[in-house]
Amino acid sequence: MSQTPKRHFLVVAATSRCARLFIKKALLSGHDVTALCRAANDESALTRMRKVLDETEITDPPQPPSDGPGQLKTSNRNILEASTFAGLLAADETIDGLCCFVGTTSSRQAMRPFTRLYTDTIRAMVDGMTNSRAVEVLYHCSVGAGGKPANAYIYWPDNYPSMSWAIAWVAPVFRNVARSESLFEQLEKPHTNFINFRPG
Repeated sequence: MSQTPKRHFLVVAATSRCARLFIKKALLSGHDVTALCRAANDESALTRMRKVLDETEITDPPQPPSDGPGQLKTSNRNILEASTFAGLLAADETIDGLCCFVGTTSSRQAMRPFTRLYTDTIRAMVDGMTNSRAVEVLYHCSVGAGGKPANAYIYWPDNYPSMSWAIAWVAPVFRNVARSESLFEQLEKPHTNFINFRPG
């Protein structure tokens, strides 16, 4: 049986619910992960990340390759600064994937009139790659976007209750979610492959 080539993922918002599942599976599958999460310093970030992963249960753990699980590294750098991504990509050429799991953590944050969390994060990633090197991007976007990424618009999944559509139009964050997807199209030289995952 052929094994999947080993990868090294740089993961944004690494302590979010979906990110921790992704990281744990990646490590068990033998891939390396550099996790970006908020902490006082890199050492504290590693302690926080290990605690979060210990508390994360997966029901279908993958079989690790013969050479064992992957290596976990951490960083507490600011995900809204392009220099964070440019620096990490330049410092470690084994990083070949950038995975973003950023998202609002409260209804108050989602209702702010000028919420730009998604676009600010993606713009920092794009600018960082432009100033360093491009890698494949996996963007776990939020509920609320539809259409092709280049022309994304506010969209509520069909399997959601019909009245919940109002949330998408009332909460400013969903306009920002849709705008964020189009930013990858601005990365032309060097170009990169990107995949958007829309939960729902």
